[in-house]
Amino acid sequence: MMNTREIAPAVASLYSELVNGIPESNGYILNRGDSGLIHSLDKLSASAASATNPDGASVAAHARHVSYALSVLNRWANGENPFQDADWAAAWKKSIVDIDEWDALRDELRRESAAWEKNLGSR
Repeated sequence: MMNTREIAPAVASLYSELVNGIPESNGYILNRGDSGLIHSLDKLSASAASATNPDGASVAAHARHVSYALSVLNRWANGENPFQDADWAAAWKKSIVDIDEWDALRDELRRESAAWEKNLGSR
């Protein structure tokens, strides 16, 4: 049976591939040439990220939700208990972003994602 320390580097590597795309050496989850979540979001304009689906959710709202979830996980990994007062609905309240907000949101997602990858690898 594997313990957490044995599997953590593999999980961190798979997570990195999903978020950052396939490394030059080899990939395990994505198809060759797939750019991963963050680079895929970088290809969208603020107006495209703000377009809503029939349920009213936009790519920007989804990105905000993922970023928030990662921030909660990072706080938890750093010894806090952020689950008790987590506001999971907040991300869905704003679907439309302008250029500056979209840039800031993607930067926040990059930071939280990198921190989570580091936390995964250190377990």
